[in-house]
Amino acid sequence: MIKYIDYQKDQTDIKYFHGIPYIKRPDKNHQVIGQTTLKKTKDKEKDIIVCDDIFYKYHKVVLGYKKGYIPVNNNEYIVLKRRFPIFIIIIIMLLSITTVIALFSSIDERKSLKINNTGKDQTTEIIQKRSSTDMRIIISSAISCDGKNMLNMGIKNLNKNRYLRYVFEYNEDIVYDSQLVEYNRTIQTDQLNKNLEKGNYFIKVKIESYDLNQKLMGYHYAEIKLIVE
Repeated sequence: MIKYIDYQKDQTDIKYFHGIPYIKRPDKNHQVIGQTTLKKTKDKEKDIIVCDDIFYKYHKVVLGYKKGYIPVNNNEYIVLKRRFPIFIIIIIMLLSITTVIALFSSIDERKSLKINNTGKDQTTEIIQKRSSTDMRIIISSAISCDGKNMLNMGIKNLNKNRYLRYVFEYNEDIVYDSQLVEYNRTIQTDQLNKNLEKGNYFIKVKIESYDLNQKLMGYHYAEIKLIVE
């Protein structure tokens, strides 16, 4: 379909883009029949606009931002669009990729993390602070206890950039608190805060991570078995 540009040269609201007349706002009763980026064509079988014997393509949908309206015959208009500069497209793509990576990183923070222990893998849930995922957590998966004195605890801090604190919780009571464990320190034996009767206890261990200024960075949870004999 061929459309000829229709305008009055003395119109005060007419602007020009590469010699093509357009207006910013058409009449209220206007009818939009297509969109164009003013790409030239020699194919007269397509929908085209004619201006000074030069043919331009127009389509129903064109990606880009709206610059104005090209008036054609019968009070119809074709939207003049300009494509986004390539560097803006690249920036948008990079921002989108960064957002997706951040989203998946946030999801990863809630995946289980295996910890090094006496041979049986325990898992801990990362609660906050993705920086904590790089730390090594070492503790025995099963700790023996003669009532109050724990043995073979296997707690060790191998992280040069942080302190660790191990808090044992049972039935919402704190039964042990290691306080801050500095780098390269090992705890093999220590005492519970309270005596426990004989039996097997599944203890929830809260492993807190502190920076070298002793500011809390984040924490993990793990479950161990406490065997009281």
